[in-house]
Amino acid sequence: MYLENFTFLAAETARSLIYLEKFKEQNIEFGSILIIKNPDKKFKLADLNKKIGAIQKNLGLAEQKGFHEDILSLSKKVSHNVEIIRSDSINHHSVIKKMEILSPEFTIYSGFGGQIVCPELLSISRFLHAHAGWLPDYRGSTTSYYSLIDRNDCAVSVIELSPEIDKGDILSRKRYNPPELGMDIDYVYDNQIRASLLTETLVNYSKNKSFEMVLSQVQTDSTTYYVIHPLLKHIAILSIKE
Repeated sequence: MYLENFTFLAAETARSLIYLEKFKEQNIEFGSILIIKNPDKKFKLADLNKKIGAIQKNLGLAEQKGFHEDILSLSKKVSHNVEIIRSDSINHHSVIKKMEILSPEFTIYSGFGGQIVCPELLSISRFLHAHAGWLPDYRGSTTSYYSLIDRNDCAVSVIELSPEIDKGDILSRKRYNPPELGMDIDYVYDNQIRASLLTETLVNYSKNKSFEMVLSQVQTDSTTYYVIHPLLKHIAILSIKE
């Protein structure tokens, strides 16, 4: 499945790696991929795997499969046009300039955590983002944990980014069973369910040649969640049943 008019804008993160693995698995190929590497922070797969292992050990749970293929290697299996920009910001002028040159109709976004796409970038392309939460009910950060506490499930909403956080048009959304006991949530489960619905949405686009809007959030109000307190996070994890 070749998406010629799509760019995958990917910061070097665990999320981008999982997205790429899912794209490769589903034989999705993009017209271009733009990788953003933070020059001040060396990204090592071994360090990431060690961090995931430490989380499991602290919780008294079994270790799980880690990451084994770097972002450049995976990207080359998903696009023949791959470039790297070294910056700690998705909004760096070099990123904006390159995006203007590529000028894709659609951009799949997987940026650094906590960064908001600037209006200048949003004016270049239609940015699609997989948010971990059932919108409009769960806006903000670490919503998977809040959802586990409230409902004992998690959800993903694929949206078109807008200047307001998590308020863009909803293109698809889906609820998921809670993670298996022992599965890392931050680096693995959360990113896997995002990758799953994002891929599903892209496959539907390829069949229909368009995206269907599920819901406009223009007139919707809801609670915005903030980074969860460690105690509440622990309670959410303990709520997961075997």
